[in-house]
Amino acid sequence: MKYRVEYLGLALEDLKEMVSYITDELGSPDSASHLATNIVERINTLSDFPYAYAVYIPIRPLSHEFRKMVVQNYSVYYWIDEATKTATVARVLYNKRNIISLL
Repeated sequence: MKYRVEYLGLALEDLKEMVSYITDELGSPDSASHLATNIVERINTLSDFPYAYAVYIPIRPLSHEFRKMVVQNYSVYYWIDEATKTATVARVLYNKRNIISLL
């Protein structure tokens, strides 16, 4: 059975900020587009394989059991709701950021 993949508003903002930063600050719109495409394609695989990625173990309790997918220098944090067969993407964050404060 396929799962529905949905994005929280924060995750969409994360993607927009990533593209803007790479395009404007680093001057590489092609790299930004390529990276965004890779991330979205990987996220789309969650519809078939939501449990493919390991559970993220935080240093403090979180509201959901997050899983973590790494794509190049970014990590996609998501949770799975079995009742609704949904994988919800919560954040897409640069790996060197203070992750725990953002989840």
